[in-house]
Formats: sequence, structure tokens, C-alpha cells
Amino acid sequence: MMNNKKFVFVLGAGASKDFGYPTGAELIKTIVGYKHDSLFIKFMEGYGISGRDIGIFSDRLEESGLNSIDAFLARVLAREEKQPIDFEKIGRAGITYAILSAEKASNRQRLVFNFDDNWHRHIFNFLDDDYKVLHNGRVRFITFNYDLALEYYIARTYYVRNYIHSATPKEQATYLEFLDKIKILHFYGSVGNLYTKDGRAYGAIDNLINFSKPHLFWEIAKNVEIIRPNASNGTQAIFTEAQQYLAAADYIFFLGFGFDSLNMERLGLHQVFQENIQDKLFYTTVYEADNSSIYDFENRVCPNEEIRKNIYTRGEKDEKIVSFLKNKCFILSQLKD
Repeated sequence: MMNNKKFVFVLGAGASKDFGYPTGAELIKTIVGYKHDSLFIKFMEGYGISGRDIGIFSDRLEESGLNSIDAFLARVLAREEKQPIDFEKIGRAGITYAILSAEKASNRQRLVFNFDDNWHRHIFNFLDDDYKVLHNGRVRFITFNYDLALEYYIARTYYVRNYIHSATPKEQATYLEFLDKIKILHFYGSVGNLYTKDGRAYGAIDNLINFSKPHLFWEIAKNVEIIRPNASNGTQAIFTEAQQYLAAADYIFFLGFGFDSLNMERLGLHQVFQENIQDKLFYTTVYEADNSSIYDFENRVCPNEEIRKNIYTRGEKDEKIVSFLKNKCFILSQLKD
């Protein structure tokens, strides 16, 4: 039967762009600009980081020429010599501040629920109201993004679809149990958790981005994963889990993925698909991607061009995610149980 097939969605920064979050290059530009942000500088000074330190960090980040803050910080941590400035702390705080600020703007404009360019809306309209496929392993999400837009969409649409306006105490318990079982694999961590015992409400972050509750800010910042060259067992476990998802999947979607070589290496694309690859189908957006990155990605997934042309569907460079899903991914109709 078709409805036992497994779907994996691999999300890059482009998948959160339409919900108000920055791409990798935009995130770097935002963080570089914090050397002029008096509120951020004053906050960091309370933790031993001077405005001059932030300026040096920003300059080095900009001068690296990299389009990924993760790639920059990985190089920082690869240096064995102790650095005179705590680049890791500045980077972690900058990422958290930028994503939380974007979350506030996103929530104010209700971008997660917009009707245009909303791939959440398109995919989840194929799912039954119980979202059972998120628990039974038929649908998995691997994301390289720090934001919680996907978790928020899942939480709110499940609640409204099942309880409309309000839930009974029993239904509320069921709802919280549902949320506890949802697992989105964040490769580089996330800005906290939503609605769970130690979570928070989406968009309710004024006391975080104005730094009035610094202990809560740093608790969230700790969730941002900066992966060291010699990754810990816990981090390696995330790599392994992601590779297992991909190896077990029948249909694999790369949405808004930037084809960063480090991320492709950590996903093990050159290894994980070598068995039974002809039994899988791949769908990939390439919005504004360069040809060399696309070529590298395709050869990692399947170097055999004859096989690849039968299992691989690629979007156009001017084609956004929703358009790609609607026009080329008819297999999504099999998401229903």
C-alpha cells in the first residue's frame, strides 16, 4: 500500500524565508550590524564582552566571505589556540537575538498563517486532523534552521482543527501529550521550545529581546548548537539520527536547502543513499541556487546520471517552494493515512 511510505523533509533557511526569517547570508548581515546596536552592546558588556570585541567579531565575520554563521563559528572553534575574544559567546548571542527579533515580527504579521507562498499550509492540508503521521514515523522533518515556525504551525493548526476554540481539561491533556511527542530534528539547535513544560508562547519574547530577563535569554541561547570539529557524542547522535531518517525514507524533499558543503557532509549524502537508491524519489528546490552547488548536491545524492534522471525532480531557479510542491510533487497526496 502507498500509505505506508515514509516522507522526510530537509529544510534549509529558504524554507523559513517567507515566514519572516533570514537566509544564511541575511543572518550574517544582521549579526554584523549588531556592532552598532547599543542595546545589544550594553547587554553583552554585562557578560565581559566589550563593544570593541563585538566590532572585531563583526568585522571578522564579514571578512570571512562565508554565507553561514555556522560555518564561520566552526572555523573559530577549529583553532586550537585560545582566542582573546569569546567569539562563541558573541555568535551564540547574536544568533539568538536575530532569530527572536524575527520571530516577534513574524508573529505580529501572522506570517506563519499567510495564504501566499505558505508550504506549511500546502503540506498539512494533506494530513488527517490527528497528525498521526508525525508520531508514527511516516513524516519526519530535519531542519538546519533555528526558528520554531514549523512547531508553531503544527501546534496551532492541530489545536484549532481538533478543538476549534477551547479544549476540555481532558482534551488539553491530550494536546500537551501530542506536543511532547512531536520531534523536529534541529541540526543546529533552536531558540527554545514551545508550549511544553519548559517552553514559551510563540512571539511572546519582549522580555528576551529587550534583555530584561537575561537568564531566560541565555537559557534559550544554550539551545543554539555550535558544532565543534570534534563533535561530542550527543552531536554525533544527531548526525546519525538524520542519516537514519534519510536512509529509511521513500520520498525525500530538500526545501530551501542552500547546498552548503559542510551540511551535505554532515548529512552523509555521499553515503546514505547508496543502497536501494532506485527505490527512492527525491524532490529539490533550487531557488536562486548556483549551478556548481546544484551539481555538487546531485552528484552526492546519486552520481549515476541515468539512475538520477528517473528518481530526481528538481525545481526551477525562479520557482518558490509552494509552486514547486503544487506543480511537481503530486506524491504528497499519499501523505494521508
